[in-house]
Amino acid sequence: MRFSIFCIFDHFADAVPVPRYLEDFARLAERAEELGFDGVWVSEHHFTPYGGIEPRPQLMLAHLAARTRRIRLGTAVSLVPFDNPIRLAEDFAFLDVISGGRLDWGVGRGLFAFEYDGMGISQDEGRERLEEGVDVVLRAWQDERLDYAGRFTNADGLRVLPRPLQKPHPPVYAAAVSPESVTWVARRGLHNLQVPYVAPLEVTDERLASWRAQLEAFGQGEPPPRLVVMMHTYVGETALGARRETEGPLARYLRLVADHFPTQVRSKQYETYAQMAPAVKSMTPDQLFDGGRVVIGDADRVTRRIEELRARFGLDEYMLFVNWGGLEHALTEASLERFATRVMPEFR
Repeated sequence: MRFSIFCIFDHFADAVPVPRYLEDFARLAERAEELGFDGVWVSEHHFTPYGGIEPRPQLMLAHLAARTRRIRLGTAVSLVPFDNPIRLAEDFAFLDVISGGRLDWGVGRGLFAFEYDGMGISQDEGRERLEEGVDVVLRAWQDERLDYAGRFTNADGLRVLPRPLQKPHPPVYAAAVSPESVTWVARRGLHNLQVPYVAPLEVTDERLASWRAQLEAFGQGEPPPRLVVMMHTYVGETALGARRETEGPLARYLRLVADHFPTQVRSKQYETYAQMAPAVKSMTPDQLFDGGRVVIGDADRVTRRIEELRARFGLDEYMLFVNWGGLEHALTEASLERFATRVMPEFR
């Protein structure tokens, strides 16, 4: 099983300045490589402290590519509807080349209406822009000349350069929450990104059962796409100490999520999220701790919990959400060290 780290770049100005925050995460990525982690993933958000300080993941990953040599570099996720897919094909192929073939391209359509407004795009177009955009990028990466006639993209014999190093193309992952997204991910045979904390784990069980059944129905099960599960993760010296050290930052993170999560939606494409909103807005650290929706404790407890999640979900990669809610960098780094030396060896 692979292990990777993730950052949503939720920034609290009273905790640390932006330059220091970004440098701290870059140092954390370097340390993760030294400790034997397999990947580092970054998000994309706009116009908000909830990730908006890192609006262009390909830039952040290019920076990390220059500071690392082995660790894989992933987007969780690249918001495809907000960009020209031909430019995305160029950007991420270039990133794959300069990193020596280390790109994992994760895609999604975003959630927040204010991001769509800021980009001048209707949320009603989100799904179609995502699906068409991914199709354009994959064609651009594989076809000698790109010919495409879509609703949003048209190309006539374009030679899109550079070509990515990975063949036939870098792995493509997708966030799949709504039933429609689960179906699309299965139909395309994409790798699956899941973030279980936003709902009881039984919801993720149902989503994954649907995905796997549809993979088989669409004939996309061999070789089986990978499943990556991301959880808030922290390893303390003691279980009680870990809870005490993270309870405040976790509560702060949840308040930020609650402030942003939409209760009403303007597009039917986002009805699934509106249905989730009451539970998301009422989430507390105690609910996440007691419901097993975070992985926080001493090394033994964290190891047991990951074993349970692997057996339950059949996951291929466990992604540690490592710095959230203004958690101090020193605590984050110490947790990462403990995970690498006391938890990962049990799975290697």
